[in-house]
Amino acid sequence: MEGVYDISIFKPELSLIVDPLIRELTERVLTEMPAYIWSAVSSVTNKYHPPEDNQPGGVLLHLKKTSWVAYRIFDNLGLNTDIGVSAGLTHDIALRGLEAEASDEFEVYEQHGELAYERLHEHVIHLADMPDRIVTDWNTICNCVRSHMGQWGKEKPTSPEEVALHCADVAASTRGLAGIPFIREELSYGMTVENVPDMSIEEIVGRKEFFITAEDGCRVFNFGKLEGRALADVASSSQGSGYLRWMIGQGVKSANNEKGFPVYVLAEVRDAILEARKPKNPDLIDLMKEEL
Repeated sequence: MEGVYDISIFKPELSLIVDPLIRELTERVLTEMPAYIWSAVSSVTNKYHPPEDNQPGGVLLHLKKTSWVAYRIFDNLGLNTDIGVSAGLTHDIALRGLEAEASDEFEVYEQHGELAYERLHEHVIHLADMPDRIVTDWNTICNCVRSHMGQWGKEKPTSPEEVALHCADVAASTRGLAGIPFIREELSYGMTVENVPDMSIEEIVGRKEFFITAEDGCRVFNFGKLEGRALADVASSSQGSGYLRWMIGQGVKSANNEKGFPVYVLAEVRDAILEARKPKNPDLIDLMKEEL
């Protein structure tokens, strides 16, 4: 099948996977994708995803975008980027079923996370002689794919990796994402992305700067009752811990329900807590590790 459907278009994304065994397993899955995927559009109703994803081959473009976004989210959160890239590349391989021809049944689409999970899980037969870490990582990838639909799927993301993959999928579905310079450049291998304006991440996702850099180099709050306060100082004070705990809870809520603080805010709060010289609230650090 690879002779007809050439997975070399995923060469830049596959090169991000450091572990050769995870890369090999991912290549196996991509090689065995249903034939319709190679010309399918991303939105079965054409109501969602940006225009470039709803043209023939749009699913391939979406897989590429998701893997790049996942790479950055996983890296920023200190998670294994191999898991993010592999899950990003494979999460929609059963978008309209696992048969060679696409199914028109909406019920199939609703189950596409579970179907993709089943296809990935078939490859556990190749894990028999592999190190335990590979088995663990591949099972994590399978679970990320299974729950990637978030609130719209049967399986909800619960682990840090699952939440991060879901966020990457949503972000990659944002109109105009291919216009972000690093995405445009990194997608250029084997694909053509036309008529997408160059836009900044702020213009595309309406990113609010919750923290800004002060003249002394410190990151300070740019909103709410702590505006102007140094994030590091708040992270290491007992008075600020309650507010940060609230932010963490709102951030996790955001990952599941698109409300509250976005993931990039969680990452900065987490880093500030972990880097505080003498944190008086170690339980807060444990909570961040659990949630992220």
